[in-house]
Amino acid sequence: MRRLLHAFLPVCLTACCALTGLAQGESADSLWAKGGVVVSADSISATLDWRLNGRAPLPGLDTTWSRLFRTGGLVAWARTDSMQAQLEASWPRWVDSVAFSLFVDSTGLGLQLLSDTLMASWAPRQSGCFPANSDRDLQRLIRSLSDLPFESKRFDVVKTWMMNHCLTPRALRRLADEFDDEGRRLSILQSAAITTPDALPSMSSLFFTTRYQDEFLQWLERQEAVH
Repeated sequence: MRRLLHAFLPVCLTACCALTGLAQGESADSLWAKGGVVVSADSISATLDWRLNGRAPLPGLDTTWSRLFRTGGLVAWARTDSMQAQLEASWPRWVDSVAFSLFVDSTGLGLQLLSDTLMASWAPRQSGCFPANSDRDLQRLIRSLSDLPFESKRFDVVKTWMMNHCLTPRALRRLADEFDDEGRRLSILQSAAITTPDALPSMSSLFFTTRYQDEFLQWLERQEAVH
């Protein structure tokens, strides 16, 4: 399970940039990022977690100062008893160090990165999984599939990857579209952990034949009966 940092929010990851000792050959591919957690006046009870290039901050640290590959990025999410928010941002391409700050208030979750601010508004908590996989991880997976000539091999890779990822409906559709075989599409849908289970019935449009549409809808009915 992912470790959640419990705090009274909004919290702010305040940061100043630092750049020392980057070798010339490394500077094109990496950058320094530094941030810390502070509490602001408009606080609410919530949980917060975040990842830098897919890695969690070290336990017990309120600040982080890391050299990171600029091909990665920051993913953050927060939850209250009734609301949730998630955002994702890529690292800037043409800087050697970056200041970032994450903040959560009554309006949602925000990221200040250099001179830009990215906001994710609060949304009602869903019954499905949370947080969703990052778009970057999904695109990396899809690119890797292009190197595999057989659909059966691509299917094995996707099924293994899905075991550790939470998918939005859009991401699930994108993965299912990688397969022409409707049996494999059905298996992908049946195996997915999805953020919004209520969106699953609309996935019947992924099937071209009545046989698989009916089989998928019957499976959904059985799932609803169980839950």
